[in-house]
Amino acid sequence: MCDVLQVDRSYYYEYVEKTKKKPATETTKLEETLIALFNKHKGNYGSRRLAKELQELGFEIGRYKVRTLMKKLNLKVKIKTKYKITTVSAK
Repeated sequence: MCDVLQVDRSYYYEYVEKTKKKPATETTKLEETLIALFNKHKGNYGSRRLAKELQELGFEIGRYKVRTLMKKLNLKVKIKTKYKITTVSAK
C-alpha cells in the first residue's frame, strides 16, 4: 500500500491513527452523562460548569467540546431575566 501511494510507512500509520474515531459507546456514554448533568441542574449550567463536572467524573473533555455537544443535543441554558419594575406608584 505504501509503495502504491509512494509514502513512508511511518506517515501511513500516523495518518491511520489520526483518522481513528472514538468508539460509539464512549460517545454515547458522554452524551448521556451530559444530558443527566444538564437536567440535574435544571438547565442552569453552561458549558464551563458542565465541562468542569465532566472532568471531575473522569472524562477528558474541554469547554468547547461540551459546547458543541450541547448544540448537537439541543441543550439550551435558561437565561434569567432581571426583575424590572413596570409600574410607577403615585406619591
